[in-house]
Amino acid sequence: MARLISPVNPFAGIQVAWEEADYVILGFPYDLTSTYRFGSKHAPQALREASLNIETYSPRTGLFLENLKIRDLGDLEVSGEEDPFKELASVFHEAFHAGKFPVVLGGEHTLTYSTVKAMPENVSLLVFDAHLDMRDTYEGRRFSHTTHLRRLTEEISPSRLLMVGVRAISMEELEYARRKGIRYITSQQISKLGFKRALQRLEEYLGKTSSLYVSLDMDV
Repeated sequence: MARLISPVNPFAGIQVAWEEADYVILGFPYDLTSTYRFGSKHAPQALREASLNIETYSPRTGLFLENLKIRDLGDLEVSGEEDPFKELASVFHEAFHAGKFPVVLGGEHTLTYSTVKAMPENVSLLVFDAHLDMRDTYEGRRFSHTTHLRRLTEEISPSRLLMVGVRAISMEELEYARRKGIRYITSQQISKLGFKRALQRLEEYLGKTSSLYVSLDMDV
């Protein structure tokens, strides 16, 4: 059974019972493969703290945050002997198949490998990231924040993936993406096309999928 650390302050100060919840929040405070700057393990708690200091009405959606039925499960314990990625997949799978809308707060972007693997094959993947994260190895690791999407696209159909905002690619990644037919929109293309035309491309992609997983890397 996954080990969860209860949140001191649940996301947005909202905490309903599991049975009532539509949305489930889970923190994944993991940054063990970081190579430039560590500290993303503190992000889940920082995001919770920030959520307590925002206005609750969104004119864009017409929704009040306090009207959402949210259950914050807390953070997954990642320092024990168990594989944190298997435990993450287990918790995510349970929430998804219970009809909840799971939201995972990282931590490293490596979490995407586990969460996508925990979903059905008809779910498409939309990733906002400045990098492809498709190196084969990096600093001796085959699984890290720089390689996780390569590992993922070796196991799932690359046609399920669209990446947006890419601006830094290694030669190795470029060759792999071309060989696998991986689709991506660069930040330069977005600037050249303009926001509306870039959005049209996204809508063309989204129009072909019935279920969607969205992954956001803050560096985008």
